[in-house]
Amino acid sequence: MVLIAGHTEAPLPEGVEIVQVRTAKEMLDAVLRYADWLEVFVGAAAVADFAPKQVATTKLRRSETKRLLLELEPTADILMALRQRRPDAFLVGFAAEFGEPLERAKEKLALKGLDMIVANDVSQPDAGFGVDTNRCTVITRDGQIKTLPLLTKLEVAHQLWDFVREHRERPKAEVKGKFAGDEGRIGTETV
Repeated sequence: MVLIAGHTEAPLPEGVEIVQVRTAKEMLDAVLRYADWLEVFVGAAAVADFAPKQVATTKLRRSETKRLLLELEPTADILMALRQRRPDAFLVGFAAEFGEPLERAKEKLALKGLDMIVANDVSQPDAGFGVDTNRCTVITRDGQIKTLPLLTKLEVAHQLWDFVREHRERPKAEVKGKFAGDEGRIGTETV
């Protein structure tokens, strides 16, 4: 298992290969470096959609710069690049939105060719960034929708991993309507 991580305050897990990156481009390069052998990819990083077009190589001094114009350009879409490279891989994306996230999550699911997307409203004080809990809704390519209650992020990770495993191991007809947690936890794998 490989964890490609940007800057994070969260403790990094032991027992996995860690690849630390600083930019969206570095993250894309790292993901594509492992693309040929991966089977499941969970894109949980909140990668910036835009980056500075030009990066200063030295300090910009206030006394030497009267006005500074910052021009941004779009970053590469890591999930779309990975889907093009690995059409057979199981891809999980996240839709961290402000307000009702479901419609935007469904758009992302279709646009990026994902197998599953996890949507959450990060404007809620007990969910999203900077807290240890989350409430989210999982949407699958075949139309399954399951809303999880407020859980710790570790509990959410277990639920999602169980669902990925279930979804990949059984024919879609058997999986429809099932979600780890509907009948108790399935398995004891850690994330």
